[in-house]
Amino acid sequence: MKVRSILFLALSGLCVACGNMRTFQVETFNPADVTYPKEVSKILMVNNAVPQPDSVGYQFVLNGEEQDTCRAKADSALFAFCRSLGTVIADASYFEDVLLYHEPLRHDRAYLQDIRLGQEDVRRLCEENGTDAVISLERMTFTMEKEVESYPHMGLEYGVVKVRASGIVRTYIPQKEQSMATILLSDSVMWEEVGDNLAMLNELLPPPDVALEVAAAYIGARMSDHFVPHWSEASRWYYTNPGARWKEASAFASDGKWAEAEQRWMQIAEKSSNPAAQAKAYTNLALACEMQNRFSDACDWARKAEALFEKAEGEKGENTLLLKAYVIALNERISADEKLNIQIGE
Repeated sequence: MKVRSILFLALSGLCVACGNMRTFQVETFNPADVTYPKEVSKILMVNNAVPQPDSVGYQFVLNGEEQDTCRAKADSALFAFCRSLGTVIADASYFEDVLLYHEPLRHDRAYLQDIRLGQEDVRRLCEENGTDAVISLERMTFTMEKEVESYPHMGLEYGVVKVRASGIVRTYIPQKEQSMATILLSDSVMWEEVGDNLAMLNELLPPPDVALEVAAAYIGARMSDHFVPHWSEASRWYYTNPGARWKEASAFASDGKWAEAEQRWMQIAEKSSNPAAQAKAYTNLALACEMQNRFSDACDWARKAEALFEKAEGEKGENTLLLKAYVIALNERISADEKLNIQIGE
């Protein structure tokens, strides 16, 4: 998530600038991008894409010279994507069952053409397989680059294989004429190896067909967050101070005793006459509330801290920018929590 990246970078920069901060990682539970109706309990994963021709998308450069006999089959890669995505969704135990349709739905050669499933197709597939919704791979293309360089003076061969994939995934329910969601995918996988000779290097690097299949499976697994609630890591921090009550609060925070830490930070905030110290206490209170899943309270404290920091440091101050990012992250957690309540209940 972009906000988390900004927050992490801000934390890194601020930690370099000052030592009165402790950072740590937290696990946050995030909703799926797609919210299905409550009656959807069984999903069917299908391949509605056409594999690109063997001669398309593969480039092999050996010691600076492009080879003209490059071929790579993408048939199994499309199935690997569907199988991997379906498996990870099933492993999340969010749906009652996830089934994989083993035959491709299309048999034409228009691999660049994006053809959506019609409502009757979705109804038929769901009725035949006893499912409530369909996730469909509608298009997927690959570019693969293999480059090998020889270094005879060092007695080694260096090789790299890069696979880039792009495509479209849609999800459907029989009750709707149009798809519920359209997800554009774009991702890449790279292998880098060193061997004593070309034969060894070729053993270490995956063959073209295998590279496509492995890359597709990896990318498919990464797509699961769109369809099931999932955990992710986020960076958080709290300010410290040599004072006795600050140390006491920090000790509670280190032990995960957020209610006790909140109480100490509240006392600090109420008795402090220093705006900077008060802003830091407000920030810590925001964190304590967030760790207790009181996201609205956390956002209120973070806004108060942001206002004090802005008054003291200006709009471009390090702490001001950090709090701005934190307020955005907390607002996202509020929205995510509301969406999770719809997807999995209170």
